[in-house]
Amino acid sequence: MNPTLESQLKRTIRRGRVLSAPAQLAGYNTDGLGYKTFRPDAVVIPADAEEMIALLRESRELNVPVTIRGAGTSLSGGPVAAEGGIVVHTSSLKKIRTISREGFWCEVECSVTLSQLDEALRAHNLFYPPDPSSGPVCTLGGNVAMNAGGAHCFRYGVTSNYVLGLEVVMLDGSVHRFGGPAGGRGDWHEDWKRLMVGSEGTLGAFTRFWLRVLPR
Repeated sequence: MNPTLESQLKRTIRRGRVLSAPAQLAGYNTDGLGYKTFRPDAVVIPADAEEMIALLRESRELNVPVTIRGAGTSLSGGPVAAEGGIVVHTSSLKKIRTISREGFWCEVECSVTLSQLDEALRAHNLFYPPDPSSGPVCTLGGNVAMNAGGAHCFRYGVTSNYVLGLEVVMLDGSVHRFGGPAGGRGDWHEDWKRLMVGSEGTLGAFTRFWLRVLPR
């Protein structure tokens, strides 16, 4: 990796991690399909959303490509750095912030896995219907990015039917919230929330979601 890029990344990421050794990068060369491999120049694991915001601002100034990666279970190349640059691994953003039994919604960070959410909701006699085949390990960030479905979608619908709101960091580092626990568009005239769901990481980096849940 370019030494200048590495030093700038390490100045920006103080609590997270910057990976640049070939052995460290090897685990990020491909996705769940493994059809092709592309080695990134660096992998950055932000400690929290604030570091992710700072990183995206820095990468824009450096004109470096950025690829967002959750669990890497995608079969369509979404988490692979085909153009090189930086892979941002969101694994530290894994808090379940709120579960509202009365309102039938929850607030979660982007790297909460489906299995973790299911376990937490079970204690409240609730469930979240989308169930892609990678459910035990895939993250909600990847699910929203791909508008995942699964066998339950024939009865309950796909991910877009359950996203009430989301928070996204654009590639210029600006942070926007579209919708929220009550759903809707928030302060926006355009329905940006629906545009973001299924955008495959091309429009920004998700940090958290407000999701509709159902009685179990």
